[in-house]
Amino acid sequence: MEFFSTWYYPVHVVFDIDIQREPAVPAPVGSPASPAADALDAVVDRARRLGADLLRFADRI
Repeated sequence: MEFFSTWYYPVHVVFDIDIQREPAVPAPVGSPASPAADALDAVVDRARRLGADLLRFADRI
């Protein structure tokens, strides 16, 4: 399960991005990652980059 939240504080903008992963059954050793796992990792990486971008944006305003 993943969820994202953004909220505004009257004095400044606050971006709060929480990424939570449900524990999954680990894949057997030596088996390739599933396409779903690869897609999830890509989404997590993108969310982290988005969080960094939002932080830089908030610093400029």
